[in-house]
Amino acid sequence: MPHGHTSSDGPIVVEEEVEFQGAHTMSTSTGQCSSHKQSKKLKSNGKQANSAIDEEFLNVIRLVASKHVKPEAPLKPEPPTFDDCMNKLKMLGWEEDDPLYGVALAIFCDPNDLYREAWMKIGAELLPNWVKMIGKKLGFM
Repeated sequence: MPHGHTSSDGPIVVEEEVEFQGAHTMSTSTGQCSSHKQSKKLKSNGKQANSAIDEEFLNVIRLVASKHVKPEAPLKPEPPTFDDCMNKLKMLGWEEDDPLYGVALAIFCDPNDLYREAWMKIGAELLPNWVKMIGKKLGFM
């Protein structure tokens, strides 16, 4: 005879232990009974066990998901516009007939936003050499 069964004509009860996360152990019973109340009670216990397992499973999923979800990168500020760069160029007082003035304008038109960002951050004393260097790199000089 299988484990957990008896040879009497009474109700057949199978005991099963369910273990999760090593800390909780539950015993659930299933069986065939003639009494409707007992059957309802067994179904209720089974639902409670399933509910507890479902809850534990959801907690594990949440934990795993929280470890794998990367936080969103902070929003990057808008790069300086051509007009922003022109305003700084005017403040420097460079003459329009100065070759560096024309090269600076060409650099501002480059699609690489990093050049405009650098232009806005570099100090006035370093800008002439920076414009020469980037101008040569881009083929403007």
